[in-house]
Amino acid sequence: MSQSVRTYYHISEMQRALAELYALNGETVFIVPSGLDKELMLRLVAGGGSFFGARPRVRTMGEFYDEVAGLDGGRPLRVIDPPDHNLIVKYVLDNWLARMEAAQQRLPDGVRHRGFVSVVGDNIKDLLAEEISPQDMGDSLFGEEADAASPEYMLYTLYSDYLDYLAGNKLADASQIPTLARQCLSGPRAAEFVGSTEFVIVGFLSFAGGQLKLVRELGE
Repeated sequence: MSQSVRTYYHISEMQRALAELYALNGETVFIVPSGLDKELMLRLVAGGGSFFGARPRVRTMGEFYDEVAGLDGGRPLRVIDPPDHNLIVKYVLDNWLARMEAAQQRLPDGVRHRGFVSVVGDNIKDLLAEEISPQDMGDSLFGEEADAASPEYMLYTLYSDYLDYLAGNKLADASQIPTLARQCLSGPRAAEFVGSTEFVIVGFLSFAGGQLKLVRELGE
């Protein structure tokens, strides 16, 4: 399947092109950044008219993941809400602090500040969105010996613990959705679905690493 990129200043400039894409191929799936964009996309594809029969398939990344996860008999992981993300980060941070204290290790400045949980959580979300694994992180930052109290190793440990918690409880972070969707595409039914469908990914100002890998895989 070939890929093409079109640029625009305002999404309304793409109205005619989007409507024509849908008219030419009813198997088109439009992927948009959020649920708030779905109704606007439907209006653009309709060209001011109405739909008779099936409506165009407009999906968020999360809805696309749910769809492809079930094609080969699997089930999508339950994606946690932002408050759950913060609670899990606090849980793994508290456990890490307890281990460090038990080992009488020195602690970096600021780790007990109230806002530190948010700092760690934001860093974890960035790592997930860019599809950087703990293995990648460790290979890039550390040699055979690492300072357990260094900020880099602390983040590496908390990131690993966070992922272990999610995996152990069959959960997923929202930042993992593009990665999880891409991993589902290797099944035979998912591959058949992708091969017979035109995908239009629209409304994104930029792509994080995991999103870009998904876009490329859909094209390839």
